[in-house]
Amino acid sequence: MSRLLNYFLREINDFHKEAEAENHILNFVYLQLNNNCNIESTKCIMDCEAARSGEQMQTNTYIKIIDQLKKQYKKRIAIVLSGGEPLLFPEMEIIANRLKENKLRWGLITDGTLLTKEKAKFFEQNNISSYSFYLQNLQKKYDDCNGNGTFAKIITGIENAVQTKVKYHEIITSVNKSNINDLEEIGKIVKDTGIQTWRIDILPEKELKIDENQYRQLLDFISEEREKTRYDEINVIFGKYAWLPYEAEKKLRMNHFICRSGINDIAIRSNGQITGSLLSDSGFDVGNIKNENYDIKKIWEKKFSHFRKRDWIYQTNCGNCKNVRHCKGSSIEYWSPESKEPAFCYEKR
Repeated sequence: MSRLLNYFLREINDFHKEAEAENHILNFVYLQLNNNCNIESTKCIMDCEAARSGEQMQTNTYIKIIDQLKKQYKKRIAIVLSGGEPLLFPEMEIIANRLKENKLRWGLITDGTLLTKEKAKFFEQNNISSYSFYLQNLQKKYDDCNGNGTFAKIITGIENAVQTKVKYHEIITSVNKSNINDLEEIGKIVKDTGIQTWRIDILPEKELKIDENQYRQLLDFISEEREKTRYDEINVIFGKYAWLPYEAEKKLRMNHFICRSGINDIAIRSNGQITGSLLSDSGFDVGNIKNENYDIKKIWEKKFSHFRKRDWIYQTNCGNCKNVRHCKGSSIEYWSPESKEPAFCYEKR
């Protein structure tokens, strides 16, 4: 009976994904303000290399983008400011103020070290609605790499955000070979901050990528944590970038997998290149905002068909997989054009 139920739920989820791709309603716009960081960790999931070439956008360009989004999409969308470290952007306050003037929802992805009480209060006054913090390592590794007090700055920044009236906060940990055995201790730190959501992603970086045994270890850890914390205030979830079969997914996430790159999400790199996600390979870039007359709506409707129709997947290493109809190559973020398969595959775990 449970197998039959899982079958129907999987089919319903597949139908839902097809409908989402067909309708492709734009919900989130990710703006990369820069590609430089202020602390060294093992590596976060953000890949800034694709944005390093070409001229970097300046404040006036971001203002044009924000104004165009307001004109074309009204209040329906949300803007997420990212980096690098976006708080290093010299005119961050101007960007925040413009978002408020246009009455657009917006959030911030940061390491937290530069988020003082004053900045947190300023962002609150400018209607920030969400914070995502990267937390990769334990105190010793952060302080050894960046100097004593670095870890304390991260925690203080998180606390400064939690103490505001902003409703949504999450901590993101990108798992790799150097931190997978620290997850239990990192989890204790996350719980102490008062953050509601701990999202655990996998770092696809070749040199640091976890192996198949560590992948199983990770999935077991998340499943056990979700079971332990189901009645607590913290929600531990497996990141949104990897497909899982329904039987496994219900133990690891609240929502079913769908790759939203180019379906509900668009991203603009700091050099103006447009893609479905800041994490995706540059081969998925569809053009440059400065060459497209800032017409985001036209770009969205005309240039993302390969994100929404995955027929090309059948010509890759995934083509003969029994789950390709459901998985569709997993996420664009994990897809490797070089190897013609995702960096992580449940079937090969």
